[in-house]
Amino acid sequence: GEDQTEESGTVGIPGFWLTCLTSHPSISELITEEDVPALEHLTDITCAYDDNFTSFSLTFHFKENEFFTNTTLTKTYEVSPDLLDEKAPALSHTSCSEIEWKTGKDLTVTETVKKQKAKSGKNKGQVKTVVTTAPKPSFFHYFGMPMTEEEEAEAEENDDEDAPQVKLSMEEDYDVGHSIRTSLIPEAVLWYTGEAIEEEDDEDDEGLYDDAEDDDEDEEEEESEEDK
Repeated sequence: GEDQTEESGTVGIPGFWLTCLTSHPSISELITEEDVPALEHLTDITCAYDDNFTSFSLTFHFKENEFFTNTTLTKTYEVSPDLLDEKAPALSHTSCSEIEWKTGKDLTVTETVKKQKAKSGKNKGQVKTVVTTAPKPSFFHYFGMPMTEEEEAEAEENDDEDAPQVKLSMEEDYDVGHSIRTSLIPEAVLWYTGEAIEEEDDEDDEGLYDDAEDDDEDEEEEESEEDK
């Protein structure tokens, strides 16, 4: 809601949420250069839970832009038994807003215009324009439904480099939602400043140092035993 937005103090910073999204490793890989001008109009991302904590909705708030007419885009995940369960809850259903793209501005497809000349019939010789569309990578596929199990199996079989996979698998889709809910929103300022990225790197490094220290201790123990 508006109160939350004002308290977070992020609305006044141009490109705040775009910077957060492009800093987050599991989200940034979905964002293409063409997505950036649209995501510059993103003013807030909020999360709401239902009363029983069996679902959560992520709402992306946009100011007026040249790409689509929606002011909000929402993605909802329903889980069982609930989000408070100690074990990872199972995803039971996903739903999302439909993006109302403005003419020629759909970032999820490539439009190709072809001119075709009728070869026979009463329109013979007449030229008509045909527009064909093909899907292309874009963050905005996140607001579509993830692949079904059948589509996932088919994608694995046809591992075709010429036709890039644009839709997310159910697992990838939920991982993005989970990252936004548990990491991006609560630590937004740290993702914006880059501190969250440094923290992740430090955690990775710590693991290395722990192993090295353990090795040193083992060596010291061995030496002291030899001295005896």
